[in-house]
Amino acid sequence: MLILKLTVAVIAVALVAGRPRSMPVALAVLSLAVTECGPGAIGPALRSVGPAVAFLWAVMRLALLAERSGLAERLAAALLAAGRGSAMRLFCWLCAACALLTAALSLDGAVVVMAPVLLALRRRGLPQRPLLLGTVAVANAFSAALPAGNPTNLVVMNRLGLEPGEFVARMGAPALLATLVCIAAVVLLERRALSGTYELGKRPAFASGQRLPALLLGAAALADWLSPLFGLSPWLPVTLIALLAGRGLTLGSLPLRVGAQVAGLLLALEALPSVSLPAGSLPALLAIAGLTALVSGLANNLPASAAVAAAMGPGAGPYAALLGLSAGALVTPHGSVATIASLELAKAPTPARWLRTWVPAATVAVAAGTALVWLRVP
Repeated sequence: MLILKLTVAVIAVALVAGRPRSMPVALAVLSLAVTECGPGAIGPALRSVGPAVAFLWAVMRLALLAERSGLAERLAAALLAAGRGSAMRLFCWLCAACALLTAALSLDGAVVVMAPVLLALRRRGLPQRPLLLGTVAVANAFSAALPAGNPTNLVVMNRLGLEPGEFVARMGAPALLATLVCIAAVVLLERRALSGTYELGKRPAFASGQRLPALLLGAAALADWLSPLFGLSPWLPVTLIALLAGRGLTLGSLPLRVGAQVAGLLLALEALPSVSLPAGSLPALLAIAGLTALVSGLANNLPASAAVAAAMGPGAGPYAALLGLSAGALVTPHGSVATIASLELAKAPTPARWLRTWVPAATVAVAAGTALVWLRVP
C-alpha cells in the first residue's frame, strides 16, 4: 500500500512539474489523487485549498480593476520616476514596492497587483526578466516575515499559540535576510540588463476613475492586516471587498486550475505517512528547512505546508520550515501559487535557466535565514 501511495505522489508531482499551466493536467492530478484517497478526502482538501483559491480570485479581481482604471500604469510611472533613468535603481524600488504589497496583501496579492505593473514597464522598453525575477523573489521570500504574508504563517501561529508581534519578532529578521540573499542573486545574474538606462516619460495624473480601485485595494490591505488580530482568516473579508469591484471582470481559469492542481497535490502528499521532525541543533534545523524547501519546490508550498504541519513541534523547527516553504518554493516555477500567477498574469514564459538561478540562491537564502532563526529562537 505504501508503494502505491508513493507512486501516486511521484506521478502527481511529475505531472504538475511537467505542465504547471495545463487545466487538463490539473484535473488529471486531482482525479488521480481522489481515486487513491477516496471521495471522503475531497471535503478536507477543499477546506484547506478553498480559502487560498478564494483569496487569489479576490486579489485578481481587484488587480484587474486597477489595471483597467489605469492605476497600474500610474504605479509603473511612479516607479520609473523613482528610478530616475537607472534600471538598477528602478529594480530596487520595484523590490521595495513588492515587499510592501506582500506585507499588505500577502504574497499572492502582491504578485497579482504587480503583474500589470510589469506589463506596463515592459511596454516602456524595460527588461522583463530581472524585474519578474525580483518580484517573484521578494514575494516568496519576504512572505515568511509577517503573519498575513502567507496563509501558512497563520497555521503555525495558531498551532504554537503565537501573537502577531511575537511572530514578527522571531521571523522578521530571518525572512528579510533570505529576501536580501535572493535579491542579491538576481542582481548578480542580471547585472548586465540592470546596468542600462531609460527615458523618463510623462507621469500620468490621478484620475477620478482610479479612486475606487485605490480604496478597494487599501481596504483589502487593511482587512488582511486586521483579520489575524480578530482570529479570522483574511480570505473572507478580502473576498467580500472584491465583490464590490463591479461586473465585467473576467478572470479566466487560473483560480480554478490552481485549486484543482493544489488540491490534487495536497491529497497525494497527505496520503503518505507522517514523519516526526526533531529540532534543536543547527544541523537539525537545516535538515528541516531543506526538506520543506525540497517538497515545496517539487510540489507546491501550500500542500507541502499541510504535509509538514503534523510534524511541527515547539522550538525553532516551525520557523525553519516556514523559511523552507517560502524561499524554497522559488526553486521551480510551480513552487508557489504566487509564482504561477506572476508568470501567467504577466504573460511571460518561464525564464531560461530557472533552476540554475534559484537552486543556489534559495539554498543560501534558506541556510542563512535558518542560521539566524537558530540564534534567535530558544
